[in-house]
Amino acid sequence: MSYRGPDMIAIVKERMRADILRLCGDLGLEGRPRGNVWQTKNPRRADRHGGSFTVWVKGASPGSWKDFATGDKGDVLDLVAYLKACDRKEALAWAMDRYGIKAMSAEQREQQEELARAARARAEAAERAERLKRRKRAHLMFAKADPFVSETVARYLASRGLKLPPTLEARWCRSFPRFEWWMGRNRETGELGPEFPAMVWGFVDPQGKQQACHITYLAHDGSGKAPVEKPKLIWPEHLGLVIRVARGETGLDPEEAAKQGKASPVVITEGLEDALTIANAAPELRVWCAGSLAGYGEVPDHACVSAWIVAKDNDWGKPQAAALFERAIARLKTFGKPVRVIASDVGKDFNDQWRAA
Repeated sequence: MSYRGPDMIAIVKERMRADILRLCGDLGLEGRPRGNVWQTKNPRRADRHGGSFTVWVKGASPGSWKDFATGDKGDVLDLVAYLKACDRKEALAWAMDRYGIKAMSAEQREQQEELARAARARAEAAERAERLKRRKRAHLMFAKADPFVSETVARYLASRGLKLPPTLEARWCRSFPRFEWWMGRNRETGELGPEFPAMVWGFVDPQGKQQACHITYLAHDGSGKAPVEKPKLIWPEHLGLVIRVARGETGLDPEEAAKQGKASPVVITEGLEDALTIANAAPELRVWCAGSLAGYGEVPDHACVSAWIVAKDNDWGKPQAAALFERAIARLKTFGKPVRVIASDVGKDFNDQWRAA
């Protein structure tokens, strides 16, 4: 049996996945893991924001990684190649030396390959179960929120020059009078994080099922966001999902619009406040939110969409961000529908322009 090619790669990957924490440290990543991920600065570029470079250290594919600023991503072998600035062949040779695989006999390699396959199957099954568990928790979180927008949320929106649009997809917008900012938990003492009022929106899949939450923590008087490091959180993963913000002139939800053959243009934005701005300014348009620049690249098509109108922020001057956006536009065009890019004339985005008017 030959062990060149995919079989050998499977053995090497499994050894690296089992050793992922030490591997990340040896490859020069700063910081330490938190939960399922190791979030840090990208050591290959001038990265000022810790967290843009993420390596998954648990789940079905430890060592999978993504730079959310550039869209670069890959598996554990790609991680080695990327951080060592070499190709996959060189990365494979380096890993084989690291784990002594070259010195193994054919019988030992065969045993290792069988172990790798079994470990992969167990990890993938565990990840499917964990993903389902997280989505059920997100559904429960959303269900526990008040099914209306509080006065605190209304004051916050007003501070941004906004109100809920007349064609709001109301079932995906909720609020909490008090909600824990879990990033502030003390994991050593078990002390919970501080509580703030919160605006909560549901991310949905192409079938209209809520799968994740977008949470904005607010100051207690609603005058702005909560005074914490990250007042906006998305949980769990949101790629491939959207927030359906406004229904547009049809007044129909996407599934009913598709059923009746009433497709219409859809505006897709990165941020929620931009989506609300456009929905207020142009209530005839259906408006969705992708949640992030990376989210643009995973927006699902839908039969209710006749054309895509993509809102582009004006602060995406970095080549990596521009390239990520262009890849997202190219992907949207594969749906076979017209794609148009729009940008504000003032400030960073349409909310800046709206408030400056």
